Amino acid sequence: MIKLSPILLIFFLLLQGCGYQSVHKVKRGNFSIIKFDISGDKKITRELTRNFEKFQKNENSEYRYELITNSQMSKEVRSRNSKGRAENLYLNIIIQITVKEDGIIIGNKIFQENTNYANSDNKFELSQYEKIIVKNLTTKVINKINIYITTLK
Repeated sequence: MIKLSPILLIFFLLLQGCGYQSVHKVKRGNFSIIKFDISGDKKITRELTRNFEKFQKNENSEYRYELITNSQMSKEVRSRNSKGRAENLYLNIIIQITVKEDGIIIGNKIFQENTNYANSDNKFELSQYEKIIVKNLTTKVINKINIYITTLK
């Protein structure tokens, strides 16, 4: 049998009783998205659609929002070597969101995430890596959007 020290046991009991919750946990009880219009980059719109569909099923919500989003993704070369080959790349994701309630705009904000990464000779690996980067950056922006929407009212 595993022996736990009394201090460790007390620590876990106190941690359970303090009401700890994740900072990024979104409460789904106070709002729902009745309609959303998404335009822009296909990869980003797919992730936004998945996220917003989760909030459409909440009929007991206090607030009902309409969302209009526009997403952009840009990729730039940051540095080149002496032969002119791209060494470092920069990826930027921008999502502009407009929140309406009963046809009245109650919020408008631009969210942005970016990163630098090294180029690769293997183009397949580079494209796979870029897909992962886009998904991770989009997830970060979606978390920020969810927090923004919950703090509107």
